[in-house]
Amino acid sequence: MKQGIDNQPVGKVQWVDRNSLNANDYNPNFVAPPELELLKTSIIEDGWTQPIVILSDNTIVDGFHRWTLSKDPEVSQMTDGKVPVVVVDFDKDHRMMSTIRHNRARGTHAVLKMSEIVRKMKEDNLSDKGLQTCVIKSTKEFEEVIGSNDTDVVVAGMVGIAGLMPVHFAIQKGKKVLLANKESYVVAGEYLNNLCKETGATIFPIDSEHSAIHQCLNNEENKSGVSRIILTGSGGPFLNKDINDFGSITPEEAINHPVWNMGRKISVDSSTLMNKGLEIIEAHHLFETPSDRIEVIIHRQSIIHGLVLMKNGSLFGHFGKPSMLNPIDHALSWPEVRKNEVDPISIADLNNLSVELADETKYRSLSLSRLALKKGGIFPISLNAANEIAVNAFLNNQIQFLDIVKIVDKVIEDIGQCDNKSLEIVSDLDGIFSADNEARRKTLESIELGF
Repeated sequence: MKQGIDNQPVGKVQWVDRNSLNANDYNPNFVAPPELELLKTSIIEDGWTQPIVILSDNTIVDGFHRWTLSKDPEVSQMTDGKVPVVVVDFDKDHRMMSTIRHNRARGTHAVLKMSEIVRKMKEDNLSDKGLQTCVIKSTKEFEEVIGSNDTDVVVAGMVGIAGLMPVHFAIQKGKKVLLANKESYVVAGEYLNNLCKETGATIFPIDSEHSAIHQCLNNEENKSGVSRIILTGSGGPFLNKDINDFGSITPEEAINHPVWNMGRKISVDSSTLMNKGLEIIEAHHLFETPSDRIEVIIHRQSIIHGLVLMKNGSLFGHFGKPSMLNPIDHALSWPEVRKNEVDPISIADLNNLSVELADETKYRSLSLSRLALKKGGIFPISLNAANEIAVNAFLNNQIQFLDIVKIVDKVIEDIGQCDNKSLEIVSDLDGIFSADNEARRKTLESIELGF
């Protein structure tokens, strides 16, 4: 804290040539064109009321947009190309924090870029003091944060059924939920949809595939005209590998995804195509489309993220560079579309695109997912639970790669043979978790007995 009038940076304003200043490479603030025009008008009509904050090496800490406007002829001629600055002596830690503090107070924050700054600071062992980041250590703390009137948007990014409780609570509180936790909708899609209708909560998928479908449909009215929903997948690391060689696949090979950088569990799901199976079930609930009208195609380049075939024969597609920024930004800004940091698609990117129907005989996880969805009730819950346990066993070298789907298949079969439970079991959370626990027990038992 700087004490006393004489120590305040604002008391040492200088006028310097705008061309002598340099932009930093970590500014997270985006000002939309209308606001930028308003800022220009403010400078012209009111004059320079705020100096630009710079470091001793002339790097801008705050005032990037004022500096950008200073090259405008109308603004430049006011002061002969000079801009007011105050010089501060900050280390790397302090300068990044200062930029965040200044920009949090105004403008539209590019959330992903802001988070990238925080990540970089963590990697460099820099302080994150003042970021208002908190680690939630109990259900009570979570409910307080999510239930707060200050919380508008909840991003559900947890892996597995562990994400169900947070998603459920956020929907209960009528929040806007950005859903990356597909397992929540796999095990409780109908239940959560009904809860959304009761509370007014909204769900925006931020998985790239379902976000693509959401953008293709554009509005609720378009759902009635849908003939087919087509999900795309890269095919994982073993697309061109002979199925006879699947037995030797190691965990290290399975998590080496050719396009996306994902966690271990999701990467394995991608290699078995179980992630596409789960996405079929998720799409069924999100877009109210039966599974026989949901197709999966393999698209190696990951440029096409989703397609929608309409009843009139028109095909809508979402094309974009493989980046999670677009689906997240779409959900945050919807219904508006705003500029972000992703490079736009070019004509060259559309050359030599390839698509093929996913081979459901090679990847049995797809047909198992369709079967579980068709049976309904506890079957999608059991599918997800068995897969979570089997994937974990594979990652711990307890089973082989091919055993993952074999175990899931066996659990689904066993559940079907002894199923004397009605669909009522999934009418509330207790029923869902009860079915989940039973499927996990059966899966662990199968692994122990050598299935």
